[in-house]
Amino acid sequence: MSANVGSKGPQHYGYEVPKPNCVVMAYTRYTHFFTDAPPTFVTISDDDPIVMGGTARVDENIKAMKEAGVDVKYQKFSGP
Repeated sequence: MSANVGSKGPQHYGYEVPKPNCVVMAYTRYTHFFTDAPPTFVTISDDDPIVMGGTARVDENIKAMKEAGVDVKYQKFSGP
């Protein structure tokens, strides 16, 4: 949801407040984004069992966001 609000803005959901200055996501396979999305920080663990499709899928999504011009900082942590 935070990614949607960051990309579409709160106005899309009926709120009259400013668009966020940044988005922070932990574990994401979120693939829908807009090129005017605010700067985004994404973090996952390379052994996270919840990441459906594996962390390589997240890596691909981050690459696509960067190629589209979204300012993304990405931190993948190694498990134990």
